[in-house]
Amino acid sequence: MKIKNEKELLELFVAKSGPAWGMLTRPFLNVKYPPQVWATNRYLLLVVKKDCLTSEYPEDKLFMPNMEERNFHSVVTKQALQDALGKCQQVEEEVEIGKPKVCDECCGRGEVEWEYMDKHKNIHHEYHDCPVCNGTGHSEEPRRRKTGKMTADPESFVRIDAMAAKVSMVQIVVKAMELLGIDEIYHYVNGNMKPNLFVIDNDIKLIWMGCACDDMELVKVETEVI
Repeated sequence: MKIKNEKELLELFVAKSGPAWGMLTRPFLNVKYPPQVWATNRYLLLVVKKDCLTSEYPEDKLFMPNMEERNFHSVVTKQALQDALGKCQQVEEEVEIGKPKVCDECCGRGEVEWEYMDKHKNIHHEYHDCPVCNGTGHSEEPRRRKTGKMTADPESFVRIDAMAAKVSMVQIVVKAMELLGIDEIYHYVNGNMKPNLFVIDNDIKLIWMGCACDDMELVKVETEVI
């Protein structure tokens, strides 16, 4: 299917803050898996067939995380995700005003090259966090404003089948489902602390990295296990 709002959709999944460079800050055409466009923030990876998109994207390379092939596991609905978010601890919603200013020192990469000369006068080069922006890639963060509404704490977690998922990532997935006009996604590869595979349709899939969270009392997303 053709995606009408592709820019808004893909930009949901790229890195917005923290150490981010190259492929993490923008969607790209992955030459290792043509013809696919990828958008990732390291925790979520959206994979879309190029035929579904109209814009052109820069080429880059990134390998797919290894996943043990398993049979179809469960159906995850948008309503179930929203219900779980409603049961989480609530905090005052904040929105960003404007965009972050890119750090001139590291050009937004969050890293700079350091040079060291050992006692034998050999020169060594390594990359470390930029000392100006402390690895964020931004010299100035956008201001934040409270909306007066309550929302699920983005730093809390829910459980989707065996996977612990950060609420901020669940919120992204819900927004993506709204943009795509879909009510459910299909969970194939399932497990904690590993990449989980969610299939949207033949053209779009989502790789979601499970989080380290041992709290067995997490709010659970009600899924339909097949």
